[in-house]
Amino acid sequence: MVACSPTLAMDQSVPERSLDLVPIEIWVLCWTLCSRRQIRRLSLVCKLFRSISLPFLFKDQSFNVAAVCKDLSRDNWVERLHRLHRMAIRAERLAEPPFASLISSWQVIFGNGNPVSSQHTDIESIRLFDEMRIRVIDTFCKTLHRYPKLSSLDIQRNIVDAAFLMALASLSELKHLKLYIPDQSVSYSGKNVTMSCESLQSLDLNRDTLLFDGFSRDISLPNLVSLSIGIVRDTKLFFSHIVDRFPHLESLSIDSIQDTSPFPELPGNCFPKLRSLTGPPSMIEALAPNRPISRAVMRQTWGTDHLVPIDDSKPARIALSHSSVPVTSLVLPGLILSLGLLSSLADLFPDLRELTLTPARGGPGGRIGSCCGYFRSGETVEADRRYPLLCEETAFDDLPAEAEVERTITAPRRMNSGHIEWECVKTFIKWMSFGLFTLPPNIEVLHVDGSLLYEGVCLDEKYRAFAGLTRDFPTLREAANCSEEESELESETSPGT
Repeated sequence: MVACSPTLAMDQSVPERSLDLVPIEIWVLCWTLCSRRQIRRLSLVCKLFRSISLPFLFKDQSFNVAAVCKDLSRDNWVERLHRLHRMAIRAERLAEPPFASLISSWQVIFGNGNPVSSQHTDIESIRLFDEMRIRVIDTFCKTLHRYPKLSSLDIQRNIVDAAFLMALASLSELKHLKLYIPDQSVSYSGKNVTMSCESLQSLDLNRDTLLFDGFSRDISLPNLVSLSIGIVRDTKLFFSHIVDRFPHLESLSIDSIQDTSPFPELPGNCFPKLRSLTGPPSMIEALAPNRPISRAVMRQTWGTDHLVPIDDSKPARIALSHSSVPVTSLVLPGLILSLGLLSSLADLFPDLRELTLTPARGGPGGRIGSCCGYFRSGETVEADRRYPLLCEETAFDDLPAEAEVERTITAPRRMNSGHIEWECVKTFIKWMSFGLFTLPPNIEVLHVDGSLLYEGVCLDEKYRAFAGLTRDFPTLREAANCSEEESELESETSPGT
């Protein structure tokens, strides 16, 4: 047996000791661009790396209960049940020290809340699925107040009540809040709660003003700078409510105004810091002049049975050009594209850097039918009598192999050659090929729906179009479609991993 020399033993201990010689800040900088999978592997190297990597691993958390419930079948319900079980355990463990203090953002998608047991009567133990889903939701809602460092919260489909509002108000560092909630899920107790959420800067309710009125009535928002509302039914009432309450507003977004009355006249000194504006042309026409609007998104409105093109929005575009600062980003949907329109945009907005255009569509898409499966009457189906065993201690054992997150781009859409949008696309590509475009001289980003990926456009036409753009606009660094979609794989890991 050969003895190990002291020199060799000393050399082997040098790398381990040298890790402590590097400041933690240097390790943090080295890992900022690492993927979640790479960080997880680094956490297994040593105790030092584990302590540094934990904040990276637990900073952003998400649950997607709706995805687990989607397309449930006899073949996959057992595996989906185990996934829900792991979510429930994660929700319980993450709310405890030391993990709760490491989490700064939560994204939770609960789904519509309809029980799945009524749709799968052929599965005897399907009630376990509904019970586990309720456990996940209840656990998260009851432990929400335990995250002292939470700064971003995105919840889709949840119940808003007094307890929920009190939990929000207890989050002293919450800055960004997004709630996507049906109106019937808003349930306030008879006794109103009045409190302040001074840290909140961004509020996105993505619904109509019913939820906003109740929410803002109960919670004071003195430092709100960004407000997004889905639907406004009474324009005068809504703006009278926010003009004095949010003087520091920098971003205002309204998806749809369902009020046929003229846009109300607003005081000239309201919203002096407003720099980002999203809404229908009437709203932009009223708010854009003499305010520092540098980014604008025009929303298309619905007529009785179709989307109304916004080519009649010339007054809104002229008003936007009277902003007190140059407009650098502009989104215009529902347009009947023409060379004259492009020329007018270049004249009105010479400092434009980003431009998104969407050709007008011929009408609304077809109605989507029900996707729920059903059995024919009289069809005999053998009952699924499996009863899965759920063990808390072994829930995270034998997980599927970990996969890297991959980008998935949707396939190009097939379009009817007689469709108004398709005709615009073909003409648009010809203009690009022949250098007929008139755009702001310093344009950097140009998005045109998804037209350059549509089937029916050959590669030669695409190359000629891009060559024409880059030749005429040397500052252009991005020309692409704006309908790409990404899908990310949800990672299921135990908080102790």
